[in-house]
Amino acid sequence: MNAPLRVLIIGSGVAGVEAALALRALGDERVAVELVSDSLPSGAAPRAPLSPFAEQVPGPVGVGQLRDAGVDVRHGRVVLVRPDHRQVVLAAGEIHHYDRLIVATGAVAVQPIWKAALLADAPVASRVVVVPLACAWALPAYEFALLRARNGDAITVVTHEVRPLELFGALASDAVGRLLYRAGVGFRGGVHALADALATDAGEPVPAAEAAVLGVPRGRPPAGLPHDHDGFLPVDEHGRVDGVEHILAAGDATAFPIKDAGLAAQQADAAAAAVAADAGLAERPEPARRVLRGTLLTGDEPLYLRTELAPGSAPLPRPHGRVARRPLWSPPDRVVGRHLTPFVHGGHARLVDLAPAPRGEPRLATPA
Repeated sequence: MNAPLRVLIIGSGVAGVEAALALRALGDERVAVELVSDSLPSGAAPRAPLSPFAEQVPGPVGVGQLRDAGVDVRHGRVVLVRPDHRQVVLAAGEIHHYDRLIVATGAVAVQPIWKAALLADAPVASRVVVVPLACAWALPAYEFALLRARNGDAITVVTHEVRPLELFGALASDAVGRLLYRAGVGFRGGVHALADALATDAGEPVPAAEAAVLGVPRGRPPAGLPHDHDGFLPVDEHGRVDGVEHILAAGDATAFPIKDAGLAAQQADAAAAAVAADAGLAERPEPARRVLRGTLLTGDEPLYLRTELAPGSAPLPRPHGRVARRPLWSPPDRVVGRHLTPFVHGGHARLVDLAPAPRGEPRLATPA
């Protein structure tokens, strides 16, 4: 009998765990799965507003459960990848070999350097929550503003977007705009975060005395891997890293601009499918899906948004997204994955997209 295909996964966030579960779901001894991380899953709480890059999987996912599922879990920090030798080197000097490597090291949030100057030099008293140009995933900013407004604060969303949450399409954007109006939250679109200020596309300054700023995502790949100037790995639709053999990546570690846990899980499924094809367990791997789901907490009923992104490197929504006051998928978790969802729910649930919301939803106040 031939030796099993050794698949090494770096990272224990959503993408890493989803990839491991997807490979183990094959139920075949021809694939051996090892997960290495210096931040092992421990049942973390869901992401808080203004914390768009989650390191751990929400819900009761622990090391013991992953090992029970057939995943060999090891604690360690990978500092170097040697593609020519199919090896990774840990900080402690330990060397691990692989046949296929899936990189799911995530991203970190870096605050813009102009924040302090902005607060000190603002000529008027105003509160804003800022979405920098490098942040394609803006939902946490809207959530933060709505929850602050619920507490009586006057606040404005200042963003590079032309319309509120435009990634979800026109219907959802209109609904979010009405929701902001009803809550008393201002909106200024087309604003770019420059080196030392905020300014509109036309160069008009946007003063602010108090600002909350979404951190700009930056990748953190181990040495030895090709990456762009922001530290992200360029991949194809199956997650294969450009320029190296036998290495794939998924989630926030990739160069796809939207850093969202649900998309990370879909990228992980595509990478696992590509590995399965390499092992002879599938004929043709499916490319990564791009179903974007968002649950916007408002301080009242949440707003559920769903759309599918068009193929290609740009995060463009298809013409018709969906928005409703009731869940558009089941179970209505904030972080979902084809394999992660049933795993978190003890095998008693599976991810299902519900029927489209009836016409007329959402019933939100319309500006007079």
